[in-house]
Amino acid sequence: MLTKSLFMEKYPTVRDGTRVFGRDGEELGKTSYFGDESFTVQKGLFFPKDFTLRYDDIQEFKDGGIYLLCTQDELNAWRDTGYKGWTEVEDVNLGKVEPIPTETFRDKYTSIPEEDLRVPLMEEDLEVKKTLRESGRVRIRKIVHTEHRHITVPVMSEEIEIEHIKGTEAAPLTTEGKFEDSTIEVPLMEEDVEVGKRAKLKEEVLLHKKQNIEQRDVEGEVRSEEADVERIADEKLRKKAV
Repeated sequence: MLTKSLFMEKYPTVRDGTRVFGRDGEELGKTSYFGDESFTVQKGLFFPKDFTLRYDDIQEFKDGGIYLLCTQDELNAWRDTGYKGWTEVEDVNLGKVEPIPTETFRDKYTSIPEEDLRVPLMEEDLEVKKTLRESGRVRIRKIVHTEHRHITVPVMSEEIEIEHIKGTEAAPLTTEGKFEDSTIEVPLMEEDVEVGKRAKLKEEVLLHKKQNIEQRDVEGEVRSEEADVERIADEKLRKKAV
């Protein structure tokens, strides 16, 4: 519902004594009072009594005058002082009841848009998405090298040395086995070299992936909306309203 504060904010030049017209441009009278939710047209020019209207009954304010949604013909019944609707108007003027549109004009008010009309204005912004892709690979191949290696190791071998000891220095012998043939075997030992191989850890190769961050410029076209408000000529509005 349009109130006095919103109406005066929208039309700050409106004052008492402002001329009031029907939608058809026929003059109905002048304002004499502005309330919180309604205003009064003084009697004389069209109405035989002071007549109260709602701010929602106003179509527009132009050229110093208030133009209503209804025409003069639609208000002709109010010109008769015996019209029963005057009782309701007097109650409104006395503040007993709130002004409510009659059933005849109710559809006119329901079709009136709200005072505040929100028009969304859109704009585009660049949205950057990053995706991972394979830029290359590192392949590590182990290569086996064969080389001939020569090492020297000491080996042991046994041999016999014969030493003759004179009888006076020799240990005394028993009589057993004297003058009998016998053979004594003494084993001679030597070392052989066996070459074997065993694997040992030489070193490790450690791979570490490092991320490089660089600034890369991107560009693209974006759209934005703005409001272009065009005031429709008064004559076009009158024809449309009729």
